[in-house]
Amino acid sequence: MHPQAPTDRHSRRQYLVDLILQMRAEDISIPDTVPDLPMYRLTESSTDFCGVCEPGACFILDGSKLVSPGRDVIQYAENCYLISAIGMPMSGWAQSASATDPYIAMLLCLDLQLIRRLIMEYDMNGGAMRAI
Repeated sequence: MHPQAPTDRHSRRQYLVDLILQMRAEDISIPDTVPDLPMYRLTESSTDFCGVCEPGACFILDGSKLVSPGRDVIQYAENCYLISAIGMPMSGWAQSASATDPYIAMLLCLDLQLIRRLIMEYDMNGGAMRAI
């Protein structure tokens, strides 16, 4: 059982970092403890990775990474997040990760079919939402 989560932003972030550091990691990802909320911990700087960024929100809890959704390169660091509403090709790499100062992130996966159903069910079909 974990102690009660703190209420201020910095303490909540550190609380999550501490919890993730206690979890057993398989390679870079931590086995799913919460469905659709993968967690990542890198203990060394990564080389380029390429893939499709699926719809979701990636929250950087510690460390930093560079991502490139095209020709631009964007740095995301602690307390930053990246939101993607569509699947899109992306490359990136973690910077300056080490065993004593790892890169730690969480990815909240978005289920677009579920979001569409909720929009229809709760009659939220106004304005820009019609494009979904």
